[in-house]
Amino acid sequence: METQNITSFLQIGEVAKRIGISQRSVRYYEEEGLITPSGSTSGGLRLYNEADVTRLLFINRLRLLGVSLDDIKICMGIEKPPPDNRHERIERTLQALVFTQTKIDEHLSLFQQMQFDNKRVLETVQACLECDKPNCAGCLKKKYLI
Repeated sequence: METQNITSFLQIGEVAKRIGISQRSVRYYEEEGLITPSGSTSGGLRLYNEADVTRLLFINRLRLLGVSLDDIKICMGIEKPPPDNRHERIERTLQALVFTQTKIDEHLSLFQQMQFDNKRVLETVQACLECDKPNCAGCLKKKYLI
């Protein structure tokens, strides 16, 4: 193992909990070649450092956006087999990153619309709490309720 102090490492369960994924997902990402533990104990327990956790967070976030493992591998420069020449590798990485950015932008737009809609409904419901009408069938605010 590296000369790092073992206390600076996290075991697989701690890593999975921090990221919000299962231990099986961490192992799967290892099997796919997306992550390699930075160390292990004499008993064979996987040990991860902060850089590994950051990498897994990035992978998990891309997966949540619907980015495929193949595209993540290209983004991270670890596709197998790699393209034959440097220019092709860079071009494929660029294409994967542009695709990923498009996915991020799409989700951001969706979340902004959801935020706007939720605020409008929230204001309506708060106004309904203050309303003293016995029947809100004709209430103009009601049109914003889902």
